[in-house]
Amino acid sequence: MIKNHLRHGPQRLHGSQRLTDILCLACLFAGMAADARAKVTPAALFSDHMVLQQGKPLCVWGTAAPGERVEVSLGTRASASATAGVTGEWMIGLPPQPVIAEPQTLRIRGENEIRIEDVLVGEVWIGSGQSNMSITTRESSDWESVRKEIAGGEYSRVRMFQVGWIAADSPLRDIAGARWRVAEESSVRNFSAIMVYFARALQRARPGVPIGIIQSAVGATNAHAWLPGDAFENGKGAAHVRRWYREQLEKLPGENKIHAEKLAEHGRAVAKAKQEKTPPPRAPEPPMGPQSKRRPTCLYNGMIAPLQPYAIRGVAWYQGENNSSLQWAGDYAALMEDLINDWRGEWARAARSDRPEAFPFLIVQLPNYKTGNVWPLLREQQERVAKNVPHTALVCAIDAGDAEDIHPCNKAPVGERLALAARALAYGETGIVWSGPVLRDVSYDAGKAIVSFGNTGGGLVTADGGAPRGFELAGADGKFSPASAKITEGKIVLESGDVPGPVAVRYAWANNPENLNLYNKEKLPAFPFRTDGWKWPGSTTWAR
Repeated sequence: MIKNHLRHGPQRLHGSQRLTDILCLACLFAGMAADARAKVTPAALFSDHMVLQQGKPLCVWGTAAPGERVEVSLGTRASASATAGVTGEWMIGLPPQPVIAEPQTLRIRGENEIRIEDVLVGEVWIGSGQSNMSITTRESSDWESVRKEIAGGEYSRVRMFQVGWIAADSPLRDIAGARWRVAEESSVRNFSAIMVYFARALQRARPGVPIGIIQSAVGATNAHAWLPGDAFENGKGAAHVRRWYREQLEKLPGENKIHAEKLAEHGRAVAKAKQEKTPPPRAPEPPMGPQSKRRPTCLYNGMIAPLQPYAIRGVAWYQGENNSSLQWAGDYAALMEDLINDWRGEWARAARSDRPEAFPFLIVQLPNYKTGNVWPLLREQQERVAKNVPHTALVCAIDAGDAEDIHPCNKAPVGERLALAARALAYGETGIVWSGPVLRDVSYDAGKAIVSFGNTGGGLVTADGGAPRGFELAGADGKFSPASAKITEGKIVLESGDVPGPVAVRYAWANNPENLNLYNKEKLPAFPFRTDGWKWPGSTTWAR
């Protein structure tokens, strides 16, 4: 429990004369007002049950009276102090700490004292993006197993912090109402399923190490809502977004008029629902502009900036569904490059460091889903992000989707594959296979295509023992036909009677590629790919 202890409380009143009483009361209220002004308050991230990142400098911050001296200590292991600035803000650095699995007390002292209990030191990860990152554990297909594991104590060192939906025009310094929670059934059930499975897998691989997971995700959001201000205003990847947003602002007067009509209609529908005792309809969202909760930069400002400079190991990112259109997909790799680099830079600036740390950024590639027409292109853009931006990794989920539901409930494999990527990228573990097969090169001979792969682990296999499925070949005319495939000496040999002279190969190159079965022996799926750079139907700009 966080405990707040005033170190200088008011004295008892004495005297019987009315004037003396009045003077004493005035002094009392003045003292109480001074104490209120002087009250040291940490940021919301510093609450009972928190997990601090091991092995990195730790920043603790909050507010106090301007000029007030604030001291922070972690048990008997470390302490430091600083003076609050003219605005009352303070930040104190503590030296890196080893893994600490036994509860510690974080003390913050000024005119009052805050004691934050049950503090552990381990690994801290942020899960961000859109709805598939925020789908809860109770909505996942593995929920009953998790409930039993919680009862058995498997999550005893997992702690969770959930950021609410907050949109802001400038970077916020704190998050109202949020706090760390222990991993109990009541808390885990409403937390990000992917991050819960990620934490479970990490803890199994690193027994005894506390895991802190922070969920900061909002459904149906485009990547530009998560951009820092500088990346939006100056980044090359956001040039298209800037033009588009200016157009939205120009259309705003007319859109606002339409929105006002929708609000009036909604009001009537709410009144009717109240009268009929039925659930009221959802209010219409305002048009894209200054009032939209999905406008550029607003979610970064409200939901990521307040987390800085809390020490973290890295970020798991699941987003892209809202960018999977011809309007947005072509700029996605450049946009994400700016986003990742600026997140890293802003974390360093918040810590008053001039050396940005390239903390790992783990990206979930879009799974299979039937709707839309450019999901393969968005997956390709996500692949480019992982190739172009240092210390990033791409996790394949092409077998974990649902053709009928954009929110597949099979979240455990995705969280577990993210954990494998973290073990390789963030922790430098060797001897583990963390990725499925990835295209290395292709050659053509006697009407056949021979495809070789990297990340084959123990070797290429098919999940059902049959021939590999999901391959297509095309000749110079650009027309693709299904290809027969077989595994020969660790490579895939392809041919098609309809394509006597193949020049291009595609694998799983569809929104919802069905019946895929190509894996490595470690049961990680092969990544979708194409070897051509031909334009996508309906697009004048899409080319490799």
